[in-house]
Order: sequence, then C-alpha cells, then structure tokens
Amino acid sequence: MSALTDFYNVKGTDGAGRLITGVWEFSLDERETVHDYIQWLFPLTEPSQFNPDAPLLTADDIENIRDTFVLYSYRKMLAFYGLQEVLYPAGSFVIKIEVEEFGDSEGFAHLQRIVGRDALVPLLGPNVNHLFEKRKKVWLTSGNHNFLRITRILKCLKLFGLHGQAVAFRDALTEIYLQHAHIIGPETYEFWYDASDG
Repeated sequence: MSALTDFYNVKGTDGAGRLITGVWEFSLDERETVHDYIQWLFPLTEPSQFNPDAPLLTADDIENIRDTFVLYSYRKMLAFYGLQEVLYPAGSFVIKIEVEEFGDSEGFAHLQRIVGRDALVPLLGPNVNHLFEKRKKVWLTSGNHNFLRITRILKCLKLFGLHGQAVAFRDALTEIYLQHAHIIGPETYEFWYDASDG
C-alpha cells in the first residue's frame, strides 16, 4: 500500500505525521491557516505547484481508498466554505441559494440536475445562509488561496468517480460566482468549470 492509501485508511500519517482523523478534526481556523493538508485530503495525479512533498494519486490508490472517506473530507471543506449538503430523492439534485439581496421575492434560486443515484449536494439557503455569510469573509476575497483549493477538490472528486458531487459543487459555485464575479474573476471560475467538467 502507498503512504496515501495508508493515510486515508487510517493506517498511516501524512507528511507532517498526522492521522487523517486528526486532520478531519481541524478547527475552521486550522483549515484556513495550515497549508500542507489539502494535498493529502484531495490528492491529484499531477504534482502540486506549492507542496513538493504532496503525494501523487495512483490508480491503485483510487482502487484502495474508500470514496466515503473522500466524501467525508469534502463535507468537512464544504463546512469551511459555509456550505452544507442535503439529500434529495433518487436522481435529483436541488441546490438552493439565498438571493434575497437581488430582490427575488421567494429568496431562492433553484437548480435541478438529473443524475443516476442519490447524492448529497451543497446547499445555500435560509438554514445555512448565516453560516455562508460568516464563512465567505474568510475565503471569498480577491486572489484567495482557497480558490486553488476548490479547483483541487473538484478535480479530486472527479478522479474518485464522484461526478455528481463535483457538478453539484460547481453549480453552487456558479451561483456564488454570479453574485461575486468581481471577487472571483472569470479565470478562476473557468478553472472550476473545467475541473468539474466531463
């Protein structure tokens, strides 16, 4: 087994000597200020530009790492961004995003995407909007390093075959981009779209 597979299966540590369970328990502040864990939670097949010690994902890793653990990592990062997931009936994704500031009388934008299985999707809405409003102050700033993290997360989800989650996350990010394009910028959004496409 590789060091990455051992880390994800709670049999080994990352490059800093941490178990994955310890990384999952990071506070929101730690998720922002510690920079060498994201490559372990969301490994890619390409080298990291910022962490030369980051592991490279192999076909064997993909086969031996449980996608439920990848999903758990994904959900932890969604919470960091102020997003949540909600389970809808088989085959239907609905992402709700608060848009009251734009005068929508219902207060929501609704998106639907048909997929082939039940899935959990990012959610913005009245129950979580206060969390998003608080969390966006941390990561939704011009040139923020979390934009690169989001690209990595989207790519990793696709590599593990979690296409529904990647597209649902991208759709939520699209709604966020439409409200904050001046902060995110079209180049970043294009990276997000490309990372989740196909």
